[in-house]
Amino acid sequence: MLHPHAPHSHRTYDLFISHPWCQHEEYNRLETLLEKAADFKWRNHGVPDHDDELDPHKEYGRKALKSELEAQIKDVHCVIILVAMYQTHPEWILEELSIAKRYGVPIIAVLPEEEDGSLPLAISCVVRETVRWDADTVVDAIRKHAVDGPSPLLFQR
Repeated sequence: MLHPHAPHSHRTYDLFISHPWCQHEEYNRLETLLEKAADFKWRNHGVPDHDDELDPHKEYGRKALKSELEAQIKDVHCVIILVAMYQTHPEWILEELSIAKRYGVPIIAVLPEEEDGSLPLAISCVVRETVRWDADTVVDAIRKHAVDGPSPLLFQR
């Protein structure tokens, strides 16, 4: 366990960034923002690419993609939700939120730049913090809320 007063530079944060099942401009932008952040190490557990044979509109594809999401989210320190994606992919954002909540993983919401600061209720009731597109603000929120790992009590084996 990281001591609360230990320097952050020694910790590597395992993160999941919300994403559609293909590369997305905001996803890529947040990756770049985090990569350029000073004194911040992280690993990306979100994998936006998937098997093209898995159709998210068919039952088998949905189940397989949900299983992939769970594998990507369950052991991370923090989930970052890109709120703009909720408008186009609400089912998948809600699934990501549900998985994070089930495993006790804290959620941080990143607002679109043009937004006034309001969140959809489905997001606002589960996030620990809402931030804007600023590297220092995003990194500070991650450091503040990241867990050392999911609680073993939350696993349902």
